[in-house]
Amino acid sequence: MSKRLRLWFGLAGGALLAFGAVAFILFFRARLQKPHPVSVEIGSTDAQALLRQADYLAYLGDWQKARPYFARAANEADVEHGSYTAASHYLSEQLRNPVVQTDPRLKLRCLTIKGIVDLNTNTSVAEADWTEALRLAEELHDPVWEERATGWLGIVDFVNGKSTQATRRVLKAIAEARWRGDIDAEATFLTYFADGLVAINRPSQAVTCLNEALKVEKSNPDAPVLYRTLIAKIDALEELREYAQARALVAQTLAEARRSQTLGAQAELLRETGQLDRATGDIPGAEAAYEQAAAVSSQASLPRLLAESEFQLTDLYREQGDLAKAQAAVSQGIEAVREVEAPYELPHYLAVEAELKESGHHSRQADQIFGQAEDLVEGMLMDAPNSTVETSLLGAMSDIYVQHFRLAALSLKNVDEAFEIVEQARGRALADTLRSHKRRMEKNSAEENPAKAQIEDLQRQLRQMHTSEERAEFLDKLDVAEAMFANNEYEHAQIRRLVPTRPVSLSEFQRSLRPDEIALEYVLASPNSFCLTITQKTATIDPLPARAQIEAAVGYYLEDLKAKKPFSMPAQQLYAWLLADCVGKNAPRKLVLVPDGKLNDLPFDTLVDLSGRYVLESHVVAVAPSATVFHMLRAEGVSQATYTFLGVGYSKGPTAASSDTPLPDRIQRDVRGIFGIDNPMLSPLPYSREEVQSAAQFMGLGSSIVLLGSRATKENVVAEPLVNFKILHFAVHGIADEHNPDRSALVFREGTKTNDDGLLQVRDIRRLSLDADLVTLSACDTGVGKIEGEEGVDSLTGAFLMAGARNVLASLWSVNDRWTATLMDKFYRNLADGMDVSSALRQAKLDILNQYGATVPPRYWAGFVLFGEGDARISRGKNAGGIQQK
Repeated sequence: MSKRLRLWFGLAGGALLAFGAVAFILFFRARLQKPHPVSVEIGSTDAQALLRQADYLAYLGDWQKARPYFARAANEADVEHGSYTAASHYLSEQLRNPVVQTDPRLKLRCLTIKGIVDLNTNTSVAEADWTEALRLAEELHDPVWEERATGWLGIVDFVNGKSTQATRRVLKAIAEARWRGDIDAEATFLTYFADGLVAINRPSQAVTCLNEALKVEKSNPDAPVLYRTLIAKIDALEELREYAQARALVAQTLAEARRSQTLGAQAELLRETGQLDRATGDIPGAEAAYEQAAAVSSQASLPRLLAESEFQLTDLYREQGDLAKAQAAVSQGIEAVREVEAPYELPHYLAVEAELKESGHHSRQADQIFGQAEDLVEGMLMDAPNSTVETSLLGAMSDIYVQHFRLAALSLKNVDEAFEIVEQARGRALADTLRSHKRRMEKNSAEENPAKAQIEDLQRQLRQMHTSEERAEFLDKLDVAEAMFANNEYEHAQIRRLVPTRPVSLSEFQRSLRPDEIALEYVLASPNSFCLTITQKTATIDPLPARAQIEAAVGYYLEDLKAKKPFSMPAQQLYAWLLADCVGKNAPRKLVLVPDGKLNDLPFDTLVDLSGRYVLESHVVAVAPSATVFHMLRAEGVSQATYTFLGVGYSKGPTAASSDTPLPDRIQRDVRGIFGIDNPMLSPLPYSREEVQSAAQFMGLGSSIVLLGSRATKENVVAEPLVNFKILHFAVHGIADEHNPDRSALVFREGTKTNDDGLLQVRDIRRLSLDADLVTLSACDTGVGKIEGEEGVDSLTGAFLMAGARNVLASLWSVNDRWTATLMDKFYRNLADGMDVSSALRQAKLDILNQYGATVPPRYWAGFVLFGEGDARISRGKNAGGIQQK
């Protein structure tokens, strides 16, 4: 299920719940924009001093400490720890009070408190509260409350699924709070921003933001218990599977919440307890914790937390086979979440209800409910500010599409509908980018974006750091800079709103296939997975083993590959599961594969059939992110670029030694990658010069440009008119960051500019404008990345496809320099002879096996995979003149 944005508004103990009208009016008549602390004891009879201290504590967000000062000043008893609905009604009555109506500043303070309370109970009312508060703050020229109202409206936007506007408003509020020294506001909005990062599967960045928020608040000794921030950190730690640390923090924070009788915090922490118990296998403990959380949420009138607790109970009851209790729980959850209009939570609750309907043999009703859930997701996707957010959002919502696909395949037995359902999500961010023709903005300089300049400067320094302490400090700074980086892709959402998003239909996809092609689209699920087998004239859905079973076998096989074993039993098992029933004797020769989950890491051409032959020996293999993306790439036709080839080599010195010696005896230790940018020591690749020059010769001397040695810098690469090249070839180092995919990069030599970090990262590549038939990423791990559910892999490969490449040749592991140069020499020779890109790769691999023997482990020859449409043929350029070496 998705991680929703936590709404911490009431965690300080039912802020201002029904305290006396006298205290309320006196409090607001203080007219303080930024209160200051007052030295006064709670037993004092100085009402004005008590109110000033109360105002100061309330300004910091510490309603726990402020409440008795208000009560003492008004000669009233302490306020109750009760219902948020009652608090909202009370505040509404105060807003109708003539004294409040005639005093704009009094009205502003009332609205700000009501806006926080209403976010627990009714999002649309809260939006009206904060909109009016912002208007009044602007009218009163109150910059503090302008900043805070803007930030809270950003939170409302996020709850309403308007992530573009939410990001702008919250980041603006953080920046202004920091500038004004508004400690509570800065910590508050950092917390919400971090919670958004967790919601889109960026927990490590979230922890960094939350630690910053805790540091900011603790700089003031009067700061309250930071429930909202601590609970957000617990949530992020759970996502990182740091269960022991999360459990310790829950126990400590829950004890404090119970001591202070803070109901909202108790409910949330009990829910976190249930989640931890469930993750560690304590099902009875989880059920008890969720039931307590539901009871406390109901007592405090917190429908959002009530819905979350009921939803978790639904899952537990369903796993126990108690469908009646599960249906009752999910119905209560949906009723509660509709009350607060929460689009992030509601799709998941509807999907669970649909699954229960299916279990009760009401397939048509289930189909309709799944459709409602997907419509809600569609609305959020259309508002995503950029492809990164869209990708992460799809990853969080993937289960909805998988379960709907399963319904269509098994219960409705509708192949067309099943295909359309999975294609609605798979490769969606990439398809939307291609559809909106966002191939522009080659110029996106650091000068235009200060945040980008800061990131590049930090990364440049990281390449020079040698101690772990230095690197740790700079990595923390980088986490914060990246989390705050709004990457100027907002117009992307504006364009897509004008273009209805529709996946390719099954019949359209079939028409895009050649007669000698068969497409296999996999959907991993439980208790069964599926394979859509599609040719020009047929389409079937075949059952496969469960996701866990398949992915375990993939894991074992990849371990064998890394151990350089020439043969592996899992290779035959995976063939039997994934290909045997789909690829018969008369099957088309070319396989177009659309993987799912860990199948994205699997080199299919190394699987072994029942006769002991590699799939490579009988079939050509190409991989596509989705059928829709494949269809779009193939429909684009061939490149109209002027030049044939641009090659870049992270090289040094003359061409490497002759290759007369048998290859296995000359395997180099150099591999083209590093596991993180915390290792500044990068050696030149001995065979990259030979590789690039050889490829340039095959593709035409007169139309090839190469950048070698000290010229192989990022600044020189982006200075070239990249849109004018049919082939881009990078023989460099590579980074694959599965936690922060935007950091994945090609690593070049450092340039002459002070802020040149030498990293061409995913966030940079997406902004390039290309018209390339082929991009070759001759570096380590360029085809792997973070798997974002049905969206697929967030990697360098996808970034180049987004930028305009039709095919990307990339690696699935750390590749050897000498073997890579040999493979590339044979690949470009085949390409120059007129083969299409997928056939040229296959033949190059076969040539290696023929030359060095079939016992050469796949680790050395199978690392490169072709991603894209697979059918491009690239004509050689002119041979006149020599290679242009810059």
